[in-house]
Amino acid sequence: IGKVVAMHASLGFKSEPSFNDRLFKPELAGGALFDVGIYPALWISGILGIPTKVTAHAKMLDTGVDQQTFVTFDGFPNSEAMAQLQCGFTGCLANEVIIVGETGMIKVGRPTQCPDTYTLVQRQGSEPDPMLLRGKTTTVTEPLDPPHFGIAPGYNFVGGQGFRFEVEAVQQALKRGLTEHPELPLSETLAMANVFDEIRSQIGLKYHWDSS
Repeated sequence: IGKVVAMHASLGFKSEPSFNDRLFKPELAGGALFDVGIYPALWISGILGIPTKVTAHAKMLDTGVDQQTFVTFDGFPNSEAMAQLQCGFTGCLANEVIIVGETGMIKVGRPTQCPDTYTLVQRQGSEPDPMLLRGKTTTVTEPLDPPHFGIAPGYNFVGGQGFRFEVEAVQQALKRGLTEHPELPLSETLAMANVFDEIRSQIGLKYHWDSS
């Protein structure tokens, strides 16, 4: 797809207090940003790196947590690309990742945290095709194992299958005597935590322990 010039990543669903009241409570670290925003953020940082410029907007609840947050990222290392993150629990978002290059794009199927379908669109030949209307489309499907609802109730659910790779990575690191995994070092986690702190500052998301 050539040099990456833009990304879009989203994760959101419709929730009600009767379904998951934690999301609505600041004392339980509620809000969309920290519940679902981290997943599209990891897609963006994993491909483009850590952004240095952040512009965030949110719709806040009376309880003080964000119910929907949109963020634009810029200033990536060694890249002039821009990226947009969307997260929320006011309705089902597109729940997909789109990676745009100069000569093609990759669309990662939904849901963002455990996709099993990837679509590649590539420009063909040297003739101009600005909207890739004549591009070659290739779709690859790699089904994930279905969740096992009878094992560890509450932790096995539709959309949770992708977490197994995190568990396996931790197990591999521990067996090697590592305190961090080389594919996601602690430095990147801390850097993204600083990015999220900047987002919180811009949208006014505060928790009780912030002043402690």
